[in-house]
Amino acid sequence: MGTDMIVPELSEKTFESAIERVKPSLIDGKLGCALLGVRHNGQEMVQCLDAKVREVRELRGKVVLLASVSKAITGTAVARMVDKKVVRWTDPLSKYLVDMKDGSDNEKITIADVFLHRTGYGDVDPIAPEAIPPYEAYRTILKSGFKLKPQTAFFYGSTTYWFINALVHKTLGFTSLQDFLREWLYEPCGMTQTSFAPPPEQRMELLNYYAGAELDRFMKAEVPASGLWSSMDDLLKFGQAVITPGRLMREKTFNEMVEAAPMKKHGEEGFSCRTRGWVKEINFNNQPLHGFFHGGYTGCVLWCDPKANFVALFMSNNWGTDNSDAFKAISTFYGA
Repeated sequence: MGTDMIVPELSEKTFESAIERVKPSLIDGKLGCALLGVRHNGQEMVQCLDAKVREVRELRGKVVLLASVSKAITGTAVARMVDKKVVRWTDPLSKYLVDMKDGSDNEKITIADVFLHRTGYGDVDPIAPEAIPPYEAYRTILKSGFKLKPQTAFFYGSTTYWFINALVHKTLGFTSLQDFLREWLYEPCGMTQTSFAPPPEQRMELLNYYAGAELDRFMKAEVPASGLWSSMDDLLKFGQAVITPGRLMREKTFNEMVEAAPMKKHGEEGFSCRTRGWVKEINFNNQPLHGFFHGGYTGCVLWCDPKANFVALFMSNNWGTDNSDAFKAISTFYGA
């Protein structure tokens, strides 16, 4: 059950309890590593464990494939575009991408719809368009055809975020989304280790996903919903910047970005509760309703609690891992 009554506690005792909760998943092989970092009112605690449950401080400097945590980074960068009045959430994509002005439902799809997963399009192969610049890859999505009518239901997608590569190119002229993110987000946050294509020596070993040439192609595709790599320090800086009033955007823009937009899921029971880039679904007891987060398919979760000035980050490196260990750790600080 969600609440706004519980405040988090960061102490050596709660931090150690949080770490203990995830050790079984290292021992049984579910996780390839477990990195936990927390910031609360200027206090910071970090611990990095390898697969043998040993503390390895060097892991703190490695970058991990974030998978869908990338969506929060991209969403926040676009929120800054909204804040600077470059675009509006309600703008139809066809205002900028003229080939979507075709008399079809393409004309209805707004910028916000991408982040709320209600474009009506599904995913396409993220490594197929290596010969197509990422800012033109959205045309591959258009060719794939609608899976449902836009704005009628939540239908999760990642390559649908290629619409954002095109939007940024058309409005600001960037041919690389990495260059846009560096100027519009990384530099304001003090992030230096976040990218789509980090050098091999900087990367954490990625388990059960693309490797070799396929991984190289995936990184070149600049999928802004799933392709970013980042480090513990960069993501803690990012989370802190997001919850610091006025740091990245005005209060009005921030409130729009994290406003919940519940919507029925397509083809399954229940509702999603997304925001323009983040998630507000309930995952643990005592979860504050004003908190927001994003998880990723490598086990990562970045959690932000602006009222408590609290940021928690759990990272791992095994593709196909759910977020249950992350929430076991994060919920510890809320007494759950």
